[in-house]
Amino acid sequence: MHRSRGRALPAVLALAATSIFVAGCGAGPGGGGTATAVAAPATSVAARCRTAQLALSSVDRQGTAGSDYERLVLTNIGHSPCVVRGFPGVSFVDAAGRQVGAAAEHTGPAGAPVRLVPGGAATAVLRILHLGVAESCTPPSGTAPVAALRVYPPGNTEALRLSGPDTQACRDPAVRQLTVAAFTA
Repeated sequence: MHRSRGRALPAVLALAATSIFVAGCGAGPGGGGTATAVAAPATSVAARCRTAQLALSSVDRQGTAGSDYERLVLTNIGHSPCVVRGFPGVSFVDAAGRQVGAAAEHTGPAGAPVRLVPGGAATAVLRILHLGVAESCTPPSGTAPVAALRVYPPGNTEALRLSGPDTQACRDPAVRQLTVAAFTA
């Protein structure tokens, strides 16, 4: 029994090597070989989510030393699936809708596409730096009241607004008071 196993191994290796060689010998460019088709997935590719089919909310706001963190939530309120991928554009705005301070800086990887079925949601972590951290942001001259967060879903030029947060924004555009991560499932 030991002998036959010893002879079978070289034969199996030779057969495997031949199979690999033959598989690699397909027709080159302009050749007449037969192409092998790979089955496409049964689900269709969803289009990028448009602002009009999304609702914005915020959850899990928590404060830490020097910052507040919250999750921005985009929910598909449309009738068909869509995809969110990447970072939102986020900034503070005043009551007139004017941006106050710098837009959010992106942090971390761009992330994978998130497919949202109707009613499905994706979240992105937003960090809001407390004003006392930067000298140029001392009240009252260095700050302005915030009426809302303006959020552009990835790949969109139309924004959503989220009332609040109850905070002051730094007027100095050199201070990055906001940072945001990419959307995840």
